[in-house]
Amino acid sequence: MSVVSQPNRQKRSSVASVGNRLLPLTLLLLMVSSCVKDQLNDLELTYNGTLAVPIATVGFTLSEALEGDTVLTIGDDNSIRLAVRQDNFFELSAADLLDELTGTLEESFSQQTAIGKVRIPDVNNQFQVPFVDIVSGFPDVMLQQLLLSSNGSFAPMPAFQQNPASDLSVVSFSDFSWIEVDTGTISLTVKNNLFFDLENLSATVLDVNSGQTITQIDFPLVPAGGGTATQVSPLDDILLGNSFKVVLNSIGSQGSGGIPVFIDLNKSLDFTLDISDVTINSGEAKLVAGTLAKDTLDFDFQLSNGERLYQALVNSVSLKADLSSSVKTPITIRLTFPAVYKNNQPVVQEFTLPTTPPGSPLQIDLGSSFSGSAWNFDQDISQPYNRMGIIYEVILENNTGGLIQFAATDEVSVSMVAKDFEVGEVRGFFGFREEILDNGNFDLDFDFSFLDPSSSPLLFTNPRMLLYLENSFGIPLESNFNVLANGSFGGQASLDPPKFSLNYPGIAEIGQTKTTSFLIDKNNSKLVELLSVYPASLGYSGNVVINPANDLQIVNFIRSDSRLKADAEFDLPFSFRVEDLVYRDTGEALELTLEDGLTIDDIARADMKILYKNGMPLKTGIRLIALSASGEENTVVNDFFIEPAAVDDDGKVTADGKAEGEVRLSLDNDQIRLMDEATSLIFEVHFQSGDGGALPATMFTDYDVELKIGMTVTIDK
Repeated sequence: MSVVSQPNRQKRSSVASVGNRLLPLTLLLLMVSSCVKDQLNDLELTYNGTLAVPIATVGFTLSEALEGDTVLTIGDDNSIRLAVRQDNFFELSAADLLDELTGTLEESFSQQTAIGKVRIPDVNNQFQVPFVDIVSGFPDVMLQQLLLSSNGSFAPMPAFQQNPASDLSVVSFSDFSWIEVDTGTISLTVKNNLFFDLENLSATVLDVNSGQTITQIDFPLVPAGGGTATQVSPLDDILLGNSFKVVLNSIGSQGSGGIPVFIDLNKSLDFTLDISDVTINSGEAKLVAGTLAKDTLDFDFQLSNGERLYQALVNSVSLKADLSSSVKTPITIRLTFPAVYKNNQPVVQEFTLPTTPPGSPLQIDLGSSFSGSAWNFDQDISQPYNRMGIIYEVILENNTGGLIQFAATDEVSVSMVAKDFEVGEVRGFFGFREEILDNGNFDLDFDFSFLDPSSSPLLFTNPRMLLYLENSFGIPLESNFNVLANGSFGGQASLDPPKFSLNYPGIAEIGQTKTTSFLIDKNNSKLVELLSVYPASLGYSGNVVINPANDLQIVNFIRSDSRLKADAEFDLPFSFRVEDLVYRDTGEALELTLEDGLTIDDIARADMKILYKNGMPLKTGIRLIALSASGEENTVVNDFFIEPAAVDDDGKVTADGKAEGEVRLSLDNDQIRLMDEATSLIFEVHFQSGDGGALPATMFTDYDVELKIGMTVTIDK
């Protein structure tokens, strides 16, 4: 007869096999091994007497039972523990955060700039008027005849004042055909090459095309012998052609005072007409090289969580511009990015822009020019974050060679879009928010399926979960995660660990990794409860809080290789409390072969005696059940107990605490018949730690068990 039988099982080398072996072998090896059945099958029955048979002697220590299981940790005090490690328990990569900061970063502007007023070149023209031509227009005919007759001789020069109203010259300019002047000046200079001083010289400058008066020039005195005089007049808000007539209004002299002088009517007056510093609103003219328009434009980057960008090292970016111009000559567009540095120099981009048809802008891809550049968003003192200025200039590189149709309303349009940033590093303040971690599963590699669902919770005395965190993000982070256990028998339990802060490198420690170790135990979590449900799987989820103090003075940074990585380790010392840990296993049925002519009814009595010395701290109850072909379970032996060893307050067996005793079992014919007719035998073993499950039981390798089993069978024949 077999009191306990276990089927053969293939040994596994995984951590799961360790768990399966540790409890069945360390907690369950109080059961009798299959050698009992082997002995019973070989039993010879004696008629008309009693046969006493020694069945087996079983003895072992836990170190012998666990020999070969090197994944277990054995402490210096021979205590047993199981360490299960999960690398990458959770992690956060730079891509996760950079995508939120710069992955969706996009900014654009569109600027239409009217060229407005432009300069034209200064122009001048000189002409000479012989005095004889002026004399011929004198109204005083007698004075005219006197001077003509004295020409080439010495004679007193008479005083005179004449108003000839004669045309002196028509001056034309090739630098423009017509202009609408906004501001400028016109001046007339006269050089007196005559033989007497001039007084009250007056002239009018007229626009030949329109006949309008441009200005009137008055010279009170111009000395003889090369003396000069200039009068400058403003040109404001006037439409001009390119030809001007100079009309002499009056001319006079005090004469020579009766003193003979050489009368030379071929002497001349030299005139110079200057048009200078002219800006025009429109016209057809040659234009002066220079800056036609200049402005500072801003990229204002909008972020949704209060982030402030100070600097980004940009590996690549999509930066495209559409340029168009209605100016009737090629111009240069210069875009200066004073806050973007490449090779230690601000980035400057120039494009030659011809006149573009409406709706057909010149499209420019600037992206390659910004690979490997540093963008600074903190240069504007009015808003030292998320802003970058661009200096935008419209330049005429050279004076135009011909006349250009021009209007102040001529426009240059620039549209620009920056997006698809790929950055190697970014600095700033990245806001206060939660970053969701990817959900995952933690595999304990500990299979509780060998236990029966009726087992009470297994309460580990001092389990620990250790987190090892490596963080190269330059950001204050607070971890807030949870673990949910799904029990093998349908229960659930939550870890509910506390929040904790992570060490992080400061701005002066870019490139370094800071480590944080955090212990989760029964004092700061529900770790005991988590394990008590015999977890089949552990699911974890959570988040990290970025900048939990919301301190704007802290400069955050992320590099493309920044990473937060957490490894976790469960440290399970085999010290636990349990009220009723139930193990059920099915063994082979009893094969009782009697000699010819004998039946079970001929067995008058069968007794089993078990002598035990138990160095294990678990009270063990065994129930033997016969399973019939119809699936009915019939109890054969109901709860015989092996007392546990005595333990101290820490659950360790005391030096003299080994339990010794004997168990006697009497089996009647009905019990034997149940076993004989069964298709298999079920062995149900109940374990309980000390004081009804209130005291912990701690496993040590030097714990031992010794069982001596014997049987007597009496045949009534």
